[in-house]
Parts: sequence; structure tokens; C-alpha cells
Amino acid sequence: MRHLQVEALTKTYGDMNAVDDVTLEIEAQEFLVLLGPSGCGKSTLLRCIAGLEEIDAGTIRIGGADVTDRKPKDRNISMVFQNYAVFPHLTVAKNIAFGLERQKKGRQEIAERVRSAAELLHIEDLLHRQPNSLSGGQRQRVAVARAIAYDADLLLMDEPLSNLDALLRLEMRAELKRLVSEIKATVIYVTHDQTEALSMGDRVAVMERGRIVQLGAPIEIYNDPASTFVAGFIGNPPMNLLPGRVLAEGTGVEVAGEGRIGAVPPASKPGDQVTAGIRAENIAVADTSGTWSIPGRVFVVEPLGSHNIITVDAGGELIRVSVGADHAAVVGGDVYLTVPPEKVRWLS
Repeated sequence: MRHLQVEALTKTYGDMNAVDDVTLEIEAQEFLVLLGPSGCGKSTLLRCIAGLEEIDAGTIRIGGADVTDRKPKDRNISMVFQNYAVFPHLTVAKNIAFGLERQKKGRQEIAERVRSAAELLHIEDLLHRQPNSLSGGQRQRVAVARAIAYDADLLLMDEPLSNLDALLRLEMRAELKRLVSEIKATVIYVTHDQTEALSMGDRVAVMERGRIVQLGAPIEIYNDPASTFVAGFIGNPPMNLLPGRVLAEGTGVEVAGEGRIGAVPPASKPGDQVTAGIRAENIAVADTSGTWSIPGRVFVVEPLGSHNIITVDAGGELIRVSVGADHAAVVGGDVYLTVPPEKVRWLS
């Protein structure tokens, strides 16, 4: 597997920059996730790397070789699509062997690679069957097996799990992570599902309007979002974003009406307008007020089995808090929220 370098890549449709001056480097055997909402440019960037889209500017290098103007078949990549893209008239074995036959590999090598890929995906008992007799999850396993059998320099995946039901998606997520580690693949994986991104990627590139707005390890993206966009997109529930004002004495910030947080942003001055980012699990709920607390009223209680999410109306701001499943929150009840100063993230 090879490393990938993308330099100042731009792709436009009319007057819209679908990919806007993206520079990115991916190490060999790294699993990188492109994450963002629909229309952010993640799939377009993947298709540009694959050669399926002609770029307007920039350079793409695989293993140090400039492949910017090469056709897809000359880039030595394999790709898994969202809609399975298996050939309905071919058996599972023939589907997996398709790319190898086009490479004119020997019959014995093809048979060995098909068997090895099928075993990795646990579909060795399905090799004689036609795709129309398979479930959606089995067909997606066939598509993945075909991609890894090809032994490409890059493995590209465009939302491969989005058409599966929730339980199967969870199972396939774990399978893919194991598989990629086992074959030591260099992977670029596109998804809009932040749970997939955080659980699977070595690094995550968050995209907004054609640009990468933050790139880092999953825990870094989660704990220290670079902007309000990233904070609001990552996490379930997303990070609470509370506008506030630095108190006159400069020792804390006033938020959510009469609420106070005992922390201030670096280099801030009394009266400055700021935005505090707080994760739901970093907020404690009490029945009595304190010097640094946020008074509010329980608006909604969402039992989720292992824990509850309660939404608190605090001075017109809705704050989501994660509490234990046995927490006795009552809709309409008065509560006071407190936040450890070190858990506050200051965002712009």
C-alpha cells in the first residue's frame, strides 16, 4: 500500500467550488475518514482521487508518482461504492475475481486471492451464488472482497454502510476495522455518520463547503473542535454552544440568562462576547445553586437505556445533559447545572 499526497486540489461545478483548494497527505496503511454533511464535497474529493472526476487545479500523487492526469484504471486503486455495485450476472466468485482477470493475473493466483478475500469477509460459502440471492449485507461484503482482492495501492470507500440497517451497520463497522488492520490497507473512507468516523478512523478530516476545516485524531476532533461548525456536527448529542459575556471581574462568564461558568478564555477582557462549548457528559445536575452554576428547568427527558439525555431550558438556551439511567429528572423541575472549568472549550 502507498501513501497519498493531494496538493491544492480544486473541483468546480459552474460557479460553485465543490472541492476548494484541498491539501492532504495520507500515510501508507493509514485509515483516513472524510466526514461532513451532504454537499460538503467529501464524495467529490474521493472521486477526484479515484480519477472519476476531472479536476480544475491541483496535483494528486500516489506513492510519489504524479497520477493527476491518469485514467482511473491506471491509478492502481480499488473502490467500494454506496450501492454495492456488484455484477448481477456473475457469481460471487466471478465478482471478486473481476478486477484480477482484467489485470490478466494467472488462474491459480486469481483463485487464491478470491479464496483469501472471501475468507476475510466470511463469505467463502457464498462463492457459487448469484448476487440476487444475497442480502444487502452479503452483497456489500462481496463488494469489499472484490476491492481487497485487487491488491491496490489505495482502497477508497464511499459511504459503503449507509444502505444497511442499524444492527448490520454496527457489525460491518467492526468487521471493516478488523479487516483493514489485517490487510494493512491505505484507506480513504467517506461518511456523513460521525459515529462511524470516530470509531473507525486513525484520523478524521471534517469537511465544510469543499474545505477541510479540521484534521486530527478522533479524540482530538471530539474533545477540541476547531470551530462551532465542528462542535455542532461531532457528537451525539452535539456539543452545547452557549454565547456569553466575560464578567466585569474577569473571573468567569455569564451564560444562559443568570448562569455563570467559572472559566474565561485566554487573553479575554471583561465584557468580551464569547462562545462556550460544553459536552453533554461534562455537565453535572444539582438541586441547589452554587457560585458557578446555570439555573434552568427540565424541558425534555429522553431515556436511552444505558443513560438519559435531559434537555434543560436555561434562560431561553436549550442545554442537553447526559445523566445516568437512574437519574430522577422530572419535566418541569428546577435544576442547576455545573461545569468543570477544564471541560469548557472556547469557540469561534
